[in-house]
Amino acid sequence: MFSVIFCFLPFLFLFFQFYILKKRRTLVWEIKKGEICYNCKESLNIPEKDIWDRLMKSEDFSKICISCSRDRKISLLKKPLLIWKYKFQKSIVSNKFKINWIFLPIIFFFIILDAILIFCGVRLGLWLVYGSLNIIWWSIITYKTYYTTVKKK
Repeated sequence: MFSVIFCFLPFLFLFFQFYILKKRRTLVWEIKKGEICYNCKESLNIPEKDIWDRLMKSEDFSKICISCSRDRKISLLKKPLLIWKYKFQKSIVSNKFKINWIFLPIIFFFIILDAILIFCGVRLGLWLVYGSLNIIWWSIITYKTYYTTVKKK
């Protein structure tokens, strides 16, 4: 019974994701083109010419504003381990963030392996592995969605 609840727990993340997207406006395009700060979601006052030049390029122009940069430097002096959090926040908005290519094949591998082993009569309890990976994947995707959106006005 616990395995069924554990494996269907990501559906709660799915419903939460739909709830977030219904109540919030996505800013992924503006963040990747460098129009707004990816931390505080405030405008960076980029000239219109630069924005039009960036539209045709596939590069990632995400930037942080001066006040957020200052706040990060001050907080890193107090707590140096925050650098991992800041790197994760930067990578979550970048084009190089390919979590689907990491987690999904591993999850499907364990699901197929578990199905084959159950068909052969061997029960290893791999549901815990792919259930945990599935929950981690959904929590990261939900955090990314929450981090790259703002409340609708």
